[in-house]
Amino acid sequence: MALVSADGASRWFGSAAQSAGDAQVFVFPHAGGIAASFLEWEAMAEPELTLQVALMPARGTRLHEPPVDDVTELVDQLTTAVVERASGPFLLFGHSLGALVAFEVTRELRRRGAPDPLALLVSGAEAPQTRLIRQRCHELDDTGLIEALRDFGATPAGLLADREMPE
Repeated sequence: MALVSADGASRWFGSAAQSAGDAQVFVFPHAGGIAASFLEWEAMAEPELTLQVALMPARGTRLHEPPVDDVTELVDQLTTAVVERASGPFLLFGHSLGALVAFEVTRELRRRGAPDPLALLVSGAEAPQTRLIRQRCHELDDTGLIEALRDFGATPAGLLADREMPE
């Protein structure tokens, strides 16, 4: 099922006014992130920049839609939308999971022979060539998950010690 329709790019990036010669910044939020998180960025952006924040299914204004759970499909749809929307120089920015998406969209643009972004900007993620997956947390049992959370060091010890927490 193709998610990009006749109004393709606007489904993924909304309707955005853009002046001739503006550079577009396509923004891919973190997992669970919504476009409204970047409203302050729009207010602070230079007048020559137009932010195009991805509107992901199952979030924000597209909350009623099912999520896309296949990253290949997501990248394909977003790449098509970027190609449709890009009307001049553009950059890609992604944060956390959005960094991976932005990286993969860049690769897909090259595979398609489409214009490259002026820059790929990422934050909150390791470079793909240095990423080390030590364990797949979604495959752990309760005890293993609690140990993994303890190793990450960001969960309060009292919560991890609560025997009812996994339930």
